[in-house]
Amino acid sequence: MMPRLLRNAVRVALLSAASAALVMLLAPTATIEGPYVSALSHLGASPVYAKGCPDKICNRNVSCVSGLGYSCRKIGNSGCEATPCN
Repeated sequence: MMPRLLRNAVRVALLSAASAALVMLLAPTATIEGPYVSALSHLGASPVYAKGCPDKICNRNVSCVSGLGYSCRKIGNSGCEATPCN
């Protein structure tokens, strides 16, 4: 028969391994929200528009509004013109 001390040591080791495995299996998955995450971490720079595109389009040829992939410029007081960014 196994000595009592060795048997207890094996029990403690098995219980420790089982509890460690259980903790790892039930641990929450990583999220992108938290106090130490950048507020801009969810924004990914698109390689197409990353270089100087203001992302503005014309709204009924009246004013420039937000829109991906375009550059808007005002034409006097009469309206605006949008061109695709390259």
